[in-house]
Amino acid sequence: MPPAAYQFKSNPATNCPSISEKTCFRRVVSALDNTLQIPIRGKLNQRKVIETVVGMASNQGSIHSTTNSLVNVPCETSMRHHLQKLDFDFLQENNVEILTSDAISILNPGTAYKFAIDFTLDPYYGNQTQENCDYIVRSQKKKSTNDFYGYATLYVINKNRQLTLSILPMHPEFSSAYYVAYFLDVIKSLNLKMEVLCLDRGFYSKKVIKLLQICDVPHIIPVKRHGKRMIELLDGRGSRFDTYTMKDRKCPVTFRLAVVTTYSKGKRGKNKAINYGYVVFGIDWKFKKIFNIYRTRFAIESSYRMRNRSKPKTSSKSVKLRYFYAIVSMLLKNIWLAIAWDYFSPIQTGPRVIILRAFRFEWFLDLLWNYTKKLRKVRTRIPSYRVPIERSRYSYVK
Repeated sequence: MPPAAYQFKSNPATNCPSISEKTCFRRVVSALDNTLQIPIRGKLNQRKVIETVVGMASNQGSIHSTTNSLVNVPCETSMRHHLQKLDFDFLQENNVEILTSDAISILNPGTAYKFAIDFTLDPYYGNQTQENCDYIVRSQKKKSTNDFYGYATLYVINKNRQLTLSILPMHPEFSSAYYVAYFLDVIKSLNLKMEVLCLDRGFYSKKVIKLLQICDVPHIIPVKRHGKRMIELLDGRGSRFDTYTMKDRKCPVTFRLAVVTTYSKGKRGKNKAINYGYVVFGIDWKFKKIFNIYRTRFAIESSYRMRNRSKPKTSSKSVKLRYFYAIVSMLLKNIWLAIAWDYFSPIQTGPRVIILRAFRFEWFLDLLWNYTKKLRKVRTRIPSYRVPIERSRYSYVK
Protein backbone atom coordinates (compact mmCIF):
# COMPACT_ATOMS: atom_id res chain seq x y z
CA MET A 1 0.00 0.00 0.00
CA PRO A 2 1.28 3.53 -0.76
CA PRO A 3 2.03 5.83 2.18
CA ALA A 4 -1.01 7.59 3.66
CA ALA A 5 0.34 11.01 2.67
CA TYR A 6 0.49 10.02 -0.98
CA GLN A 7 -2.74 8.11 -1.57
CA PHE A 8 -4.02 7.84 -5.11
CA LYS A 9 -6.85 10.07 -6.21
CA SER A 10 -9.64 8.44 -8.16
CA ASN A 11 -10.26 9.56 -11.71
CA PRO A 12 -14.03 10.12 -12.09
CA ALA A 13 -13.95 9.32 -15.80
CA THR A 14 -12.39 5.88 -15.50
CA ASN A 15 -12.73 5.22 -11.77
CA CYS A 16 -9.03 4.27 -11.75
CA PRO A 17 -6.44 5.38 -9.19
CA SER A 18 -4.13 8.22 -10.19
CA ILE A 19 -1.38 10.34 -8.70
CA SER A 20 -1.85 14.10 -8.55
CA GLU A 21 0.46 16.94 -9.56
CA LYS A 22 0.21 18.25 -5.99
CA THR A 23 1.65 15.01 -4.62
CA CYS A 24 4.62 15.11 -7.01
CA PHE A 25 5.31 18.78 -6.30
CA ARG A 26 5.17 18.46 -2.51
CA ARG A 27 7.42 15.43 -2.55
CA VAL A 28 10.16 17.31 -4.42
CA VAL A 29 9.81 20.49 -2.35
CA SER A 30 9.87 18.58 0.95
CA ALA A 31 13.05 16.73 -0.02
CA LEU A 32 14.83 20.07 -0.54
CA ASP A 33 13.18 21.96 2.32
CA ASN A 34 14.11 19.29 4.87
CA THR A 35 17.79 19.18 3.91
CA LEU A 36 18.72 22.76 2.92
CA GLN A 37 19.53 25.68 5.20
CA ILE A 38 18.91 29.13 3.68
CA PRO A 39 18.83 31.88 6.34
CA ILE A 40 15.94 34.20 5.43
CA ARG A 41 14.38 37.01 7.45
CA GLY A 42 11.05 38.76 6.98
CA LYS A 43 7.88 37.50 5.32
CA LEU A 44 9.68 35.40 2.73
CA ASN A 45 10.54 31.85 3.76
CA GLN A 46 12.80 29.10 2.48
CA ARG A 47 9.96 26.94 1.16
CA LYS A 48 8.74 29.66 -1.19
CA VAL A 49 12.24 30.05 -2.64
CA ILE A 50 12.51 26.28 -3.12
CA GLU A 51 9.09 26.10 -4.78
CA THR A 52 10.25 28.71 -7.29
CA VAL A 53 13.45 26.74 -7.98
CA VAL A 54 11.43 23.56 -8.57
CA GLY A 55 9.27 25.47 -11.06
CA MET A 56 12.41 26.72 -12.82
CA ALA A 57 13.82 23.20 -13.07
CA SER A 58 10.61 21.60 -14.35
CA ASN A 59 10.26 24.24 -17.08
CA GLN A 60 14.00 24.69 -17.80
CA GLY A 61 13.56 28.33 -16.93
CA SER A 62 15.89 30.94 -15.48
CA ILE A 63 15.35 33.16 -12.46
CA HIS A 64 14.53 36.06 -14.77
CA SER A 65 11.98 34.21 -16.91
CA THR A 66 10.26 32.43 -14.02
CA THR A 67 9.89 35.45 -11.74
CA ASN A 68 8.49 37.47 -14.63
CA SER A 69 5.98 34.84 -15.76
CA LEU A 70 4.61 34.00 -12.28
CA VAL A 71 2.90 36.40 -9.87
CA ASN A 72 3.22 35.07 -6.30
CA VAL A 73 6.94 34.38 -6.30
CA PRO A 74 9.90 36.29 -4.87
CA CYS A 75 11.27 39.00 -7.15
CA GLU A 76 14.35 38.36 -9.24
CA THR A 77 16.59 40.36 -6.89
CA SER A 78 15.37 38.40 -3.84
CA MET A 79 15.88 35.05 -5.53
CA ARG A 80 19.44 35.86 -6.52
CA HIS A 81 20.20 37.31 -3.08
CA HIS A 82 18.90 34.34 -1.10
CA LEU A 83 20.32 31.63 -3.35
CA GLN A 84 23.74 33.20 -2.91
CA LYS A 85 23.37 32.48 0.82
CA LEU A 86 23.76 28.77 0.10
CA ASP A 87 26.98 27.47 1.57
CA PHE A 88 29.21 25.71 -0.97
CA ASP A 89 30.86 23.48 1.63
CA PHE A 90 27.44 22.54 3.06
CA LEU A 91 26.24 21.45 -0.38
CA GLN A 92 29.31 19.28 -0.90
CA GLU A 93 29.09 17.71 2.54
CA ASN A 94 25.36 17.03 2.30
CA ASN A 95 24.88 16.28 -1.40
CA VAL A 96 24.32 12.57 -0.64
CA GLU A 97 21.63 13.35 1.95
CA ILE A 98 19.84 15.73 -0.42
CA LEU A 99 19.85 13.30 -3.35
CA THR A 100 18.81 10.24 -1.34
CA SER A 101 16.44 11.78 1.22
CA ASP A 102 13.33 10.64 -0.65
CA ALA A 103 14.67 7.77 -2.76
CA ILE A 104 17.03 5.74 -0.57
CA SER A 105 14.19 3.35 0.36
CA ILE A 106 14.51 1.83 -3.13
CA LEU A 107 17.87 0.35 -2.10
CA ASN A 108 18.19 -2.35 0.55
CA PRO A 109 21.02 -1.93 3.08
CA GLY A 110 23.52 -4.76 2.92
CA THR A 111 22.58 -5.68 -0.65
CA ALA A 112 25.17 -5.73 -3.44
CA TYR A 113 24.51 -3.42 -6.41
CA LYS A 114 26.29 -2.49 -9.61
CA PHE A 115 27.68 1.06 -9.64
CA ALA A 116 29.10 3.46 -12.21
CA ILE A 117 31.20 6.61 -11.80
CA ASP A 118 31.47 9.17 -14.57
CA PHE A 119 32.02 12.84 -15.38
CA THR A 120 29.60 15.20 -17.08
CA LEU A 121 30.43 18.66 -18.44
CA ASP A 122 28.27 21.79 -18.69
CA PRO A 123 29.44 24.32 -21.32
CA TYR A 124 30.58 27.71 -20.01
CA TYR A 125 30.83 30.74 -22.30
CA GLY A 126 31.94 33.48 -19.91
CA ASN A 127 35.34 34.69 -18.81
CA GLN A 128 37.32 33.09 -16.03
CA THR A 129 37.36 35.18 -12.87
CA GLN A 130 38.78 34.77 -9.40
CA GLU A 131 35.39 33.41 -8.35
CA ASN A 132 35.26 30.46 -10.74
CA CYS A 133 38.77 29.88 -12.11
CA ASP A 134 39.38 26.94 -9.75
CA TYR A 135 36.38 25.05 -11.14
CA ILE A 136 36.61 25.69 -14.87
CA VAL A 137 37.63 22.49 -16.63
CA ARG A 138 39.32 22.60 -20.03
CA SER A 139 38.30 19.85 -22.43
CA GLN A 140 37.76 19.01 -26.08
CA LYS A 141 35.69 21.62 -27.90
CA LYS A 142 31.96 21.02 -27.58
CA LYS A 143 29.08 23.38 -28.32
CA SER A 144 31.55 26.09 -29.38
CA THR A 145 33.57 26.19 -26.17
CA ASN A 146 36.52 24.52 -24.46
CA ASP A 147 35.53 25.69 -20.97
CA PHE A 148 33.18 23.64 -18.79
CA TYR A 149 31.84 23.22 -15.31
CA GLY A 150 32.37 19.52 -14.59
CA TYR A 151 30.62 17.17 -12.17
CA ALA A 152 31.56 13.68 -11.01
CA THR A 153 28.61 11.42 -10.24
CA LEU A 154 28.01 8.07 -8.55
CA TYR A 155 25.15 6.06 -10.03
CA VAL A 156 23.42 2.75 -9.34
CA ILE A 157 22.97 0.95 -12.67
CA ASN A 158 20.74 -1.93 -11.55
CA LYS A 159 17.52 -2.06 -13.55
CA ASN A 160 14.61 -0.21 -11.85
CA ARG A 161 16.99 1.13 -9.17
CA GLN A 162 18.97 3.62 -11.25
CA LEU A 163 19.67 6.40 -8.77
CA THR A 164 22.27 9.16 -8.57
CA LEU A 165 23.71 8.81 -5.06
CA SER A 166 26.26 11.62 -5.11
CA ILE A 167 27.49 14.48 -7.27
CA LEU A 168 30.65 16.56 -6.77
CA PRO A 169 31.99 19.58 -8.68
CA MET A 170 35.19 18.78 -10.54
CA HIS A 171 38.40 20.56 -9.61
CA PRO A 172 41.25 20.56 -12.17
CA GLU A 173 43.81 19.75 -9.47
CA PHE A 174 41.99 16.61 -8.28
CA SER A 175 42.69 13.34 -10.09
CA SER A 176 40.15 10.70 -11.07
CA ALA A 177 41.42 8.55 -8.19
CA TYR A 178 40.31 11.24 -5.70
CA TYR A 179 36.69 11.05 -6.86
CA VAL A 180 36.75 7.24 -6.95
CA ALA A 181 38.00 7.16 -3.34
CA TYR A 182 35.31 9.64 -2.26
CA PHE A 183 32.50 7.64 -3.89
CA LEU A 184 33.75 4.40 -2.35
CA ASP A 185 33.32 6.07 1.05
CA VAL A 186 29.79 7.16 0.05
CA ILE A 187 28.82 3.57 -0.80
CA LYS A 188 30.20 2.41 2.54
CA SER A 189 28.37 5.17 4.45
CA LEU A 190 25.05 4.08 2.89
CA ASN A 191 25.69 0.51 4.05
CA LEU A 192 25.57 -0.83 0.49
CA LYS A 193 27.73 -3.58 -0.96
CA MET A 194 29.30 -3.58 -4.39
CA GLU A 195 28.75 -6.29 -6.95
CA VAL A 196 30.91 -4.48 -9.47
CA LEU A 197 32.06 -0.95 -10.28
CA CYS A 198 31.96 0.02 -13.98
CA LEU A 199 34.19 2.91 -15.07
CA ASP A 200 34.71 4.35 -18.52
CA ARG A 201 37.97 4.58 -20.43
CA GLY A 202 38.79 7.94 -18.83
CA PHE A 203 39.55 6.11 -15.56
CA TYR A 204 42.09 3.79 -17.18
CA SER A 205 45.14 4.88 -15.17
CA LYS A 206 47.69 3.39 -12.79
CA LYS A 207 46.38 5.35 -9.80
CA VAL A 208 42.75 4.30 -10.23
CA ILE A 209 43.50 0.62 -10.92
CA LYS A 210 45.96 0.42 -8.01
CA LEU A 211 43.45 2.09 -5.66
CA LEU A 212 40.68 -0.35 -6.61
CA GLN A 213 43.00 -3.33 -6.20
CA ILE A 214 44.15 -2.19 -2.75
CA CYS A 215 40.54 -1.59 -1.66
CA ASP A 216 39.55 -4.99 -3.11
CA VAL A 217 36.79 -3.46 -5.26
CA PRO A 218 35.41 -5.62 -8.11
CA HIS A 219 35.61 -3.51 -11.25
CA ILE A 220 35.50 -3.39 -15.05
CA ILE A 221 37.40 -0.69 -16.99
CA PRO A 222 37.88 -0.65 -20.78
CA VAL A 223 41.54 -0.38 -21.78
CA LYS A 224 43.13 2.09 -24.17
CA ARG A 225 44.52 0.67 -27.37
CA HIS A 226 48.10 1.95 -27.27
CA GLY A 227 51.47 0.35 -26.83
CA LYS A 228 52.88 -2.55 -28.84
CA ARG A 229 52.07 -5.18 -26.22
CA MET A 230 48.46 -4.02 -25.74
CA ILE A 231 47.81 -3.89 -29.50
CA GLU A 232 49.11 -7.47 -29.82
CA LEU A 233 46.80 -8.66 -27.03
CA LEU A 234 43.76 -6.99 -28.59
CA ASP A 235 44.39 -8.44 -32.06
CA GLY A 236 43.20 -11.84 -33.20
CA ARG A 237 39.96 -13.72 -32.76
CA GLY A 238 38.34 -15.50 -29.86
CA SER A 239 37.59 -14.25 -26.35
CA ARG A 240 40.39 -14.86 -23.86
CA PHE A 241 42.02 -13.78 -20.60
CA ASP A 242 45.57 -12.50 -20.28
CA THR A 243 47.69 -10.33 -18.00
CA TYR A 244 49.13 -6.91 -18.68
CA THR A 245 51.53 -4.70 -16.75
CA MET A 246 51.37 -0.91 -16.87
CA LYS A 247 55.02 0.05 -16.51
CA ASP A 248 56.09 2.56 -13.90
CA ARG A 249 59.47 3.24 -12.32
CA LYS A 250 58.15 3.33 -8.78
CA CYS A 251 55.10 1.05 -8.81
CA PRO A 252 54.11 -0.93 -11.93
CA VAL A 253 50.52 -2.17 -11.99
CA THR A 254 49.58 -5.63 -13.24
CA PHE A 255 45.99 -6.53 -13.99
CA ARG A 256 43.89 -9.24 -15.58
CA LEU A 257 42.84 -8.41 -19.13
CA ALA A 258 39.62 -9.79 -20.59
CA VAL A 259 39.49 -9.65 -24.40
CA VAL A 260 35.87 -10.08 -25.49
CA THR A 261 35.24 -10.84 -29.15
CA THR A 262 31.88 -9.97 -30.69
CA TYR A 263 30.68 -10.37 -34.26
CA SER A 264 28.81 -7.69 -36.21
CA LYS A 265 26.69 -10.16 -38.22
CA GLY A 266 25.71 -7.51 -40.73
CA LYS A 267 24.76 -4.83 -38.19
CA ARG A 268 25.40 -1.32 -39.49
CA GLY A 269 26.66 -2.85 -42.73
CA LYS A 270 29.62 -4.57 -41.05
CA ASN A 271 30.61 -8.22 -41.06
CA LYS A 272 33.68 -8.62 -38.90
CA ALA A 273 34.94 -9.56 -35.46
CA ILE A 274 35.43 -6.73 -32.94
CA ASN A 275 37.64 -7.11 -29.86
CA TYR A 276 36.92 -5.23 -26.63
CA GLY A 277 39.55 -5.16 -23.88
CA TYR A 278 38.60 -4.75 -20.22
CA VAL A 279 40.48 -4.52 -16.95
CA VAL A 280 38.68 -7.04 -14.71
CA PHE A 281 39.20 -7.61 -11.01
CA GLY A 282 37.29 -9.45 -8.28
CA ILE A 283 34.83 -11.14 -10.66
CA ASP A 284 34.74 -14.60 -12.16
CA TRP A 285 32.30 -14.14 -15.02
CA LYS A 286 32.06 -15.47 -18.54
CA PHE A 287 33.01 -13.16 -21.39
CA LYS A 288 29.44 -12.51 -22.50
CA LYS A 289 28.40 -11.50 -18.98
CA ILE A 290 31.36 -9.10 -18.68
CA PHE A 291 30.38 -7.48 -21.97
CA ASN A 292 26.65 -7.25 -21.13
CA ILE A 293 27.14 -6.00 -17.56
CA TYR A 294 29.50 -3.28 -18.74
CA ARG A 295 26.93 -2.18 -21.32
CA THR A 296 24.53 -1.36 -18.46
CA ARG A 297 27.00 1.36 -17.45
CA PHE A 298 25.57 3.52 -20.23
CA ALA A 299 22.49 4.05 -18.04
CA ILE A 300 24.50 6.83 -16.41
CA GLU A 301 24.64 8.60 -19.79
CA SER A 302 20.83 8.46 -19.89
CA SER A 303 20.73 10.14 -16.48
CA TYR A 304 22.71 13.06 -17.93
CA ARG A 305 20.24 13.46 -20.80
CA MET A 306 17.36 13.46 -18.33
CA ARG A 307 19.21 15.96 -16.15
CA ASN A 308 19.51 18.32 -19.10
CA ARG A 309 15.70 18.32 -19.37
CA SER A 310 15.32 19.44 -15.75
CA LYS A 311 18.22 21.87 -15.34
CA PRO A 312 17.44 25.52 -14.53
CA LYS A 313 19.06 27.93 -16.96
CA THR A 314 21.70 30.35 -15.80
CA SER A 315 24.63 32.36 -17.12
CA SER A 316 25.94 33.04 -13.62
CA LYS A 317 29.62 32.68 -12.81
CA SER A 318 28.71 31.44 -9.31
CA VAL A 319 30.13 27.96 -8.75
CA LYS A 320 27.79 27.15 -5.88
CA LEU A 321 24.67 28.28 -7.75
CA ARG A 322 25.50 26.06 -10.72
CA TYR A 323 26.33 23.19 -8.36
CA PHE A 324 23.00 23.66 -6.57
CA TYR A 325 21.15 23.54 -9.89
CA ALA A 326 23.02 20.32 -10.77
CA ILE A 327 21.89 18.75 -7.48
CA VAL A 328 18.27 19.83 -8.06
CA SER A 329 18.19 18.39 -11.58
CA MET A 330 19.57 15.04 -10.36
CA LEU A 331 17.14 15.06 -7.44
CA LEU A 332 14.14 15.40 -9.76
CA LYS A 333 15.20 12.27 -11.62
CA ASN A 334 15.65 10.37 -8.33
CA ILE A 335 12.23 11.36 -7.00
CA TRP A 336 10.58 10.51 -10.31
CA LEU A 337 11.98 6.99 -10.01
CA ALA A 338 10.95 6.78 -6.34
CA ILE A 339 7.37 7.74 -7.22
CA ALA A 340 7.36 5.23 -10.07
CA TRP A 341 8.66 2.60 -7.64
CA ASP A 342 5.86 3.39 -5.15
CA TYR A 343 2.93 3.68 -7.54
CA PHE A 344 3.76 2.10 -10.89
CA SER A 345 5.03 -1.32 -9.87
CA PRO A 346 2.15 -3.83 -10.16
CA ILE A 347 1.64 -6.43 -7.45
CA GLN A 348 2.82 -9.72 -8.91
CA THR A 349 4.98 -12.73 -8.21
CA GLY A 350 8.68 -12.53 -8.95
CA PRO A 351 10.97 -9.49 -8.89
CA ARG A 352 9.46 -6.04 -8.62
CA VAL A 353 9.02 -4.36 -12.01
CA ILE A 354 8.32 -0.69 -12.78
CA ILE A 355 6.05 0.17 -15.71
CA LEU A 356 7.87 3.36 -16.73
CA ARG A 357 5.81 3.83 -19.90
CA ALA A 358 2.89 4.62 -17.58
CA PHE A 359 4.79 7.48 -15.95
CA ARG A 360 7.28 9.12 -18.27
CA PHE A 361 9.82 11.61 -16.94
CA GLU A 362 8.44 14.30 -19.26
CA TRP A 363 4.98 13.84 -17.74
CA PHE A 364 6.45 14.18 -14.27
CA LEU A 365 8.06 17.51 -15.22
CA ASP A 366 4.76 18.67 -16.77
CA LEU A 367 2.93 17.89 -13.51
CA LEU A 368 5.47 19.91 -11.52
CA TRP A 369 5.23 22.92 -13.83
CA ASN A 370 1.42 22.78 -13.98
CA TYR A 371 1.14 22.79 -10.20
CA THR A 372 3.69 25.61 -9.94
CA LYS A 373 1.51 27.72 -12.24
CA LYS A 374 -1.60 26.93 -10.18
CA LEU A 375 0.13 27.61 -6.88
CA ARG A 376 1.94 30.80 -7.89
CA LYS A 377 -0.45 31.98 -10.64
CA VAL A 378 0.62 32.84 -14.15
CA ARG A 379 0.83 36.51 -15.06
CA THR A 380 -2.16 37.35 -17.30
CA ARG A 381 -1.57 41.12 -17.60
CA ILE A 382 1.66 42.80 -18.62
CA PRO A 383 2.02 46.55 -17.89
CA SER A 384 2.37 48.58 -21.08
CA TYR A 385 4.10 51.90 -21.68
CA ARG A 386 1.28 53.61 -23.58
CA VAL A 387 -2.36 53.37 -24.60
CA PRO A 388 -2.76 52.64 -28.33
CA ILE A 389 -4.07 55.54 -30.43
CA GLU A 390 -7.61 55.08 -31.73
CA ARG A 391 -7.63 54.53 -35.45
CA SER A 392 -10.34 54.88 -38.01
CA ARG A 393 -10.57 51.16 -38.84
CA TYR A 394 -10.47 49.95 -35.26
CA SER A 395 -12.22 51.16 -32.13
CA TYR A 396 -10.36 50.97 -28.89
CA VAL A 397 -12.23 49.04 -26.20
CA LYS A 398 -11.35 50.04 -22.70
